[in-house]
Formats: sequence, C-alpha cells, structure tokens
Amino acid sequence: ARVPDWLAVSPSSATIPPGGFRDFDVVFNAGDSGDRVFLGAVHIDTNIPDPPFIDVPATLTVFGVADVATDPEMVDYETRFVGYPHVVPFAVQNVGTGALTVYDVTSNDPNLFVDEPISTAREYIIEPGEQVTYNLRWLPPAPGPLDAIVTVHSDDPDEPTLDVSVIGMAIPAPILGYSPGSFSEALFVGEVSTHYLQL
Repeated sequence: ARVPDWLAVSPSSATIPPGGFRDFDVVFNAGDSGDRVFLGAVHIDTNIPDPPFIDVPATLTVFGVADVATDPEMVDYETRFVGYPHVVPFAVQNVGTGALTVYDVTSNDPNLFVDEPISTAREYIIEPGEQVTYNLRWLPPAPGPLDAIVTVHSDDPDEPTLDVSVIGMAIPAPILGYSPGSFSEALFVGEVSTHYLQL
C-alpha cells in the first residue's frame, strides 16, 4: 500500500489466502503542521486482474495547539535604587501551532506593575511564532529584596496560567554632596587660576 507522508500503513504488504482477511494498521500523523486539512488515499496494489488496484480515500484534519512562553523566562532586576522606576520588556510568545489568546498578565506585588501594549483590546490574540511585548515596571518604595510572580493568563490548553519569577534588590540611592556651593573668579588676560571641587 502506498500512502502520503502523514499516513502510515503496517504491514506494507501481505498475502491473504482465499476466504481469509488481514488487518492493517492505518496511522494518521498530525506532526507540527498546525491548522490544516490533508486529503489523500491509501493506494492498494493487488494481483487481482480487475481492478488491479484501489484507492481508499483518507482525510486528516489537524487542529493547531497554542503554547505560551515568555522572554525572558525569569526576570532579574539585579540591584536598583529605591524610589526610581525600573522597566524591563516582557514578551509573551506563542511557540505553538494554533492561535493563542492572552486574557491578562498580572503581578502579585503592589510595587511591580504590568504595563500593557498601547491598544484598545481587552485581550490579545497571538498567532503562532508571534509575540506581544509588555513592560514590567518596578518602583521599590524601600530597601529590600523583590520576590514576585508575574502570571500570564491564556487559553493554552495545558498551561492556562504561566508563572514567571521576578527578583531584584533595592538599595538607597546615593546622595551627592559637593563643596563649595559656587565658584567666582576675576582674572586678567593670560592669567590662570585653579580651584578645587570636593564631592
């Protein structure tokens, strides 16, 4: 029996005695083709004079599956200053074969904000191989560590909520002191004067 690539028949040949029969395994393989319909047939060659062959029609309908991922897979702000906003791009990706609907991206820390892309949409549909980029904005109010979770809510069939770890450390910002508070000088042409600034 001859078949397309997405079909397999086993065994590929056999001898059937008069009045007998033989079962063949016909295996459909969707692979990673995404949303598609395949049309084909199992072609059977025999030693029967008329007809010597027959085609058994076969149809395969493949439904793509969404698969959510993020870039980066975890976020590390490292060491940042208290009282200043720190922004990191955060991409939600569809690494599957069907369209992905992202309902929301949330943070469990009140000082870590998720800024959505500029859009009027309440949810985002991401085609296979595409992504939507958010911004994660951390505004630490006091010194200390950040240990937060950002959650992506989507229609991924096996991972409808994807948790991403977000860490960092906030320290007090340095304060610049200097002396003197100003400079003033009066020179004749050709003269040079040096003053000192202490930081």
